[in-house]
Amino acid sequence: MAMKAFATEVEPWTTVTNQWANACEHLINMLDAHDKGQQKKAEREFKAAQEWIEKTKAKTVDDRNEKGEHLPNSIVPHVAEQAFAGFLGNATAIYKGE
Repeated sequence: MAMKAFATEVEPWTTVTNQWANACEHLINMLDAHDKGQQKKAEREFKAAQEWIEKTKAKTVDDRNEKGEHLPNSIVPHVAEQAFAGFLGNATAIYKGE
């Protein structure tokens, strides 16, 4: 029973981790296509990565204000932000030829 409560509690963070993983998979595919000169595929993969990254910005964690009132979906969960953002920045620079 305690594990189910824990799983429910951490679900927003596991979801955002999965979203970043999907984005990174598309970035890797984009880099591979870029290296092979497959520009159209690289563009599709980059766009797909961007769509997943947008999902990571959603407010999905509830909070409470000073009065104890419930504030649904008011916090964006963050995980390994520097690692993911670093990879995104490097992959984007390669894609854009910077």
